This record gives sequence, structure tokens and C-alpha cells, in this order.
Amino acid sequence: MSLTTTSLKFRRSIKLLILFAVVYYLITLLFYPQLRNIVRLLNPPKDTSNPVYGLLDPLEFTQKALQTSNPTYVLNTKTGRLPSDLPNNMTVYRFKPAKFSYQAGKDAKADAESLGFTDSDLTTDLKGNIYSWRNIISGSALTINIDTRELKMFTQLIGKQDKIVAGRLAQEEAIRRAKGVLNSVHRLEDPLYANSQPNVVMGKFSGNAIIPTEVIKEAQLASVDFYRQVKDIPILGPDPKRGLIRVYISSTTETFINNPLLEYTYWDIDTQSNATYPISPVEDVWAAVSKGSGVIANVTSRESNAFQDYKPVKVDRVLINDIYLAYYETPKFQKFLQPIYVFEGNYSAAGSAGGEITIYYPAVIGSWIKQSAPNLTESNQ
Repeated sequence: MSLTTTSLKFRRSIKLLILFAVVYYLITLLFYPQLRNIVRLLNPPKDTSNPVYGLLDPLEFTQKALQTSNPTYVLNTKTGRLPSDLPNNMTVYRFKPAKFSYQAGKDAKADAESLGFTDSDLTTDLKGNIYSWRNIISGSALTINIDTRELKMFTQLIGKQDKIVAGRLAQEEAIRRAKGVLNSVHRLEDPLYANSQPNVVMGKFSGNAIIPTEVIKEAQLASVDFYRQVKDIPILGPDPKRGLIRVYISSTTETFINNPLLEYTYWDIDTQSNATYPISPVEDVWAAVSKGSGVIANVTSRESNAFQDYKPVKVDRVLINDIYLAYYETPKFQKFLQPIYVFEGNYSAAGSAGGEITIYYPAVIGSWIKQSAPNLTESNQ
């Protein structure tokens, strides 16, 4: 075979490969979604759900306010398509109501003592369901709901910055100490927390404010957020960046300043459930989200401060990079742990550096919800 003949065949092979690649691209990226929808219409998947709880209560969401309205939504996943491997139905779990305990008052006083408060710091009588303490010297405040075991502790750090030395706190140490604080008050016993990695944000002082830092030598304290998961599916709260358990850990060991914040809300989940509910097709959900019907659960601008309250920002264009299913819980008691769609991505806006954004949407088909529209509350938290 001559060199000319070999070269000609090689060029033909290259052309065939290019043609094959183009055809494959057209089929997979352009025609496949339409073909999949047609197949679903002609041969819809069997409904194997078992909705034994009947109609579910609508989820109560907290919406982040924006400075702008009607941003543009663009699908920007790695494949350029919506996920095709999502289930047709998902398990729904019951939340267990809080149990009455004669020991609850004593337990609350023991928890307060573990956190550094004494009987002389108690500011409420012991007749109600809310116990409160306040340490006059440190300014630290603690409240415990003896019915639900909800706990909130806060210490004002303004004026105490010189006691918190930079460079003595790493992420692993912050997690270890945060777990120690929670274990001391018996607030990390649910095994659903065991396999979920806490989210840690390191911080430093800038004047009287705390700002995030990624430089360990600058870090003076850390925010540690804890999340649950059930059967490898994450459980998210109203803000996906904020766990229903949050602890601040500082580099000092001085009481109250060593962990100046502790927030704990918890509802027990009955993980033994055979109730399954049909899930809305991701195509329908994306159609709704792309028209602005999703719940903006988090907006993190590149100039934002994770240690301060959220302030509304401009959002002109949203690129959705990832879509998945999760479960949704709130600080308020709800009867059922229900699934939601989560849309994660980035946003841009004129005159802004942009940032990250997360959008929620109910996953259970609307016909199994007592009212079709989600219950929205606007918040700047």
C-alpha cells in the first residue's frame, strides 16, 4: 500500500470520526431529552408509591429578599441537561412530637452549669417552659426550652477581641471542640448526624466586626454548622448554609468566650417508614424554577460576611450548576420530613462581583399536598 493511499484512508477515518461525534452530540444533547419525554408520555413509569399519610401539609419556606426581580435562569450543568437518574418517588418520614419529661427542668439546669452558668445567673422562675440565664460579668445569655430542648446561647465579643489570639485554631480543632460542647449538654446524640461532615467557616476580627478568612494564621474563631442525612440523602434547613445546630468556637479557653454562640433546634425523625410519595418530574420543576417560582434559600455574594445577617443583593442572571434531591426541616415542628429539589449555582449582576445561590422547590407532586403553593416567609437572616 502506497503512502498516498494510506494518507487518504487516514483522512477519511478522521472525517468519519468527526461525523460520528457530531451525530452523537446532536442525539445526546439535542434530541435525547425530547425522545425521553416522548417515551415517558407513551409509556409512563408505574406509580409504585405508597402515600399512606394521605395529603401532606405544605412546606414552610424562608425566602431571601432580592434588590431585583425576575432574574434570568440558565441551565449550566456539566452535561448541559437535567439529571436523568432521579427517582420517581421518595420516602416520607414522620417527625416525633416532643415528649414530656419530669426530668427536663433538672436537665436544663445541669446543661446551663456545663456551659458555665450558675443558679445566681438564672433570670426566670422555674414555673414556665422557658428557662433563662444571664451572666452579668461576661454579658452571656442562655435560654432553654424544657419542652423541646431548644437551646440558644450568645456572648457579645465586642471589647474582648484582645483575648482571642489569631493562628491557634484550625478547622479540625474547631469541629472537635464544637462536638465536645454539644456532647457536654447531650445535644449531638442523633446517629443521623454521624455521617455528615460539619461545615466550617473560619473568621477574624476587623474592628468590631467578624469577617471570614481562609488564612489559618489569621483565624480567631470558627462557625461550625451540623447537618443530618438519612440514607445518604442530606437534610437541609431554611438556609442550606446554616445548620439547625450551630456553634462558634474561638481560639481562647476562657469560659463563655471559648464558645460564644450555640444554637440548637432538633426534632426527632422516625426513620422506620414505608410511606413513599410520587416526585414531580425534574423537567416540570425546572420549568417552574426557570420562570422564577422557586424559593431563593441562600444568596452568598463574594463580598458577603458569613458571620453577619444577610442583606438583599442584586441578582440578574443565575447559572444552575447542580440539581439534586434533599429533605427539608425547619426550626418549627412539622409532621413530616418531605423531599425537596435543590438547585445550586452562581449568580451575576451589573455592578456586582456576583456569588453563589441556592433555590428550593417542593418535590412531592402537588396533588398530594393540601395546598399547591409553598408557604413563603421573607427573611433577612
